[in-house]
Amino acid sequence: MPSRSGSPGAGDDAAELARLVEQEAALRRLAELAARGARRQEVFDAVVAEASALLGPELMTLAQIHAGGAATIVALRGPVAGYETGTRLPAADGVLGRVLETGRPARVDYAELTGRRAEQAARSGITAAVGAPIHVDGELWGALVASARGTPLPHAVDARLETFAELLGPAIAGVVARAELLDLLGEHAALRRVAELVARNASQQELFQAVADEASGLVDGEGTTLMRMSRDGRRGTIVATCGTAAVPVGTTIEIPEGDVGIVATIVRERAPARIDDYPEVDGVSYARDDWGIASAAGVPIILDDHVWGLLAASRWDRALPPQVERRLAAFAELVAAALANAAAQAEIQALADEQAALRRVAELVARASTAEDVFGAVAREASLLLGEPTMLVRIDNGDTLVVVASVGGPSDPGWSVPMSPETLGAEVVRTGRAARKDEYAAGDGSDGPRVAERPGSLSAVAAPITIGGRIWGVLTATSPEHVLPPGTEERLAQFAELIAVAVANAESRSALAASRARVLATADDVRRRIQRDVHDGSQQRLVHTVLTLKLARDALRGTDGPAAALVDESLEQAQRAAAEMGDVVRGILPAALTRGGLRAGLESLAADLPLEVALDVDVERLGPALETTAYFVVAEALTNVVKHAHADRATVTVGPAGDHLVVEVRDEGVGGARRAGGTGITGLFDRVDAAGGTLTVTSPPGGGTVVRATLGLEGA
Repeated sequence: MPSRSGSPGAGDDAAELARLVEQEAALRRLAELAARGARRQEVFDAVVAEASALLGPELMTLAQIHAGGAATIVALRGPVAGYETGTRLPAADGVLGRVLETGRPARVDYAELTGRRAEQAARSGITAAVGAPIHVDGELWGALVASARGTPLPHAVDARLETFAELLGPAIAGVVARAELLDLLGEHAALRRVAELVARNASQQELFQAVADEASGLVDGEGTTLMRMSRDGRRGTIVATCGTAAVPVGTTIEIPEGDVGIVATIVRERAPARIDDYPEVDGVSYARDDWGIASAAGVPIILDDHVWGLLAASRWDRALPPQVERRLAAFAELVAAALANAAAQAEIQALADEQAALRRVAELVARASTAEDVFGAVAREASLLLGEPTMLVRIDNGDTLVVVASVGGPSDPGWSVPMSPETLGAEVVRTGRAARKDEYAAGDGSDGPRVAERPGSLSAVAAPITIGGRIWGVLTATSPEHVLPPGTEERLAQFAELIAVAVANAESRSALAASRARVLATADDVRRRIQRDVHDGSQQRLVHTVLTLKLARDALRGTDGPAAALVDESLEQAQRAAAEMGDVVRGILPAALTRGGLRAGLESLAADLPLEVALDVDVERLGPALETTAYFVVAEALTNVVKHAHADRATVTVGPAGDHLVVEVRDEGVGGARRAGGTGITGLFDRVDAAGGTLTVTSPPGGGTVVRATLGLEGA
């Protein structure tokens, strides 16, 4: 009779006892690993290693089950095609689905299933699987799954797997709690560093980069991307990346209608999203082919109840680790407040910069600067505000765009282009709002000035300048190197609205100056014609009359009577009339000026004055308008010397200074001349201003007077 120790029952008991000892030892090793503060992934990997050693199946999987039924493989023992740590699994079928549905252990023979899970199992060679639930704090956390490939899976595995899974709960609970605490501490430390940047008024780009860097650190160094969305959610621009992010900073992504990518999903659902298997459209996975992304997870950043942007992690080689969305979501919620503060500070600073720029332009207008100077200042201030090349473009005749000022822009002032329907200017006129166009194609000359001359892509934004209820022109910002950041339209439109009044004033002043110049030019032409007609007609006839009367007087010499007396009186009146006529002609415009130029005209003027005048005229013949203006400056100034200065001598200097003509009249009289003191000086200011020049009068009491006019020589 065989002994008890040798019976099958005794052998089974001994084997079971040995398995229990091994199980306790495995649990003890796991507990010690957790107590040493091992990272979550290290503990999860140890769980599947210990389970595989205890239970024997070559493929052991630890999966975390999420709300909604999906699951993520958090640890894997044994290589198998299509499965790896981080792989996202739908739990609608297969063993995980049954565990989720019942909350109890389950076994699945994949040969009996159909659908995607069965197809994946067939490709990997898996024939059967057993899953046991893992509960943490009374809630279903996940499952431990043993799978067989090719060989049968013993039924004894079911109970042993269930027992081990039940005992794993406390150990995993401790690891998860500790990991969550460390995650929370890491999130708050990262947020503190971001908040310190905000407090130091760091630049926007520095802040964006810090957010991407800190997010990467929170998800174990995965590549991260911070994207800013347009208000309508149809366009996103990469503003910062860290690590192995696939898309470079500055890239703008258009979101087409019906898009199924990670960006469109996050914006549409305003919730975290993850895609590990990008769907193919017409046989092409655009994420893999265009950006090299195999797995991506992201979360929205919501400010003022709209999706400001999103924070995402991506990998090109395999699935992202589990928990990436949760950790990014927690950080995004915390960092939203910091970004909101930074945005508020940026808005305040932008408003202050805009007001300062507007003040400088307004001061330029108040100084009666030319329209060209004001236009140049507008383009310059806009470029400083945006940090981009800018142009001010006027719309002529409703169909032509004319560049009137440029700071680093692709076209110079004076360049024009027809306003075809494809141009930004046409879109601005049509909508009355700011517009944008990115990725101009090289060689496409229809879309804006000289785009075809710039290789590669070009980004441009245009905002309307509205004057008197009509669009006068557009203010543009352009970049030949990168996509203009989101928000450029709003900033440019706001500044364009602010400077519209300044542009209108400059235009009005320019139009008024041109009108006055035309009036003066016409008046001077009339003066010259009257002077010529009087000098060559009436004055000559009057001189002839004087000569005739002299002959008549000579003929009557030696005779007495009324005839001789009448001839003498007539001769006296004729001579007086001739002298007065000469004064009138000189007042209109001296013949010497018309025929001999400025030097001859001033010499004739000085010869007729009861004043010593020292002339220094260093110019040849100039244009009639310039000679006339310079002559009247000297004539009025010398008239004031004779009438008011009580001076015996005056000095007149006329000569070129660069591209200007400088006319100066100086005396050593009593001084005290003021612009408001008489119409003569006021008229001079108006004449010189209409000619596009400047006039200064320096006349301290008792210190003499200096009248100085600076006139442009261009075209003279």
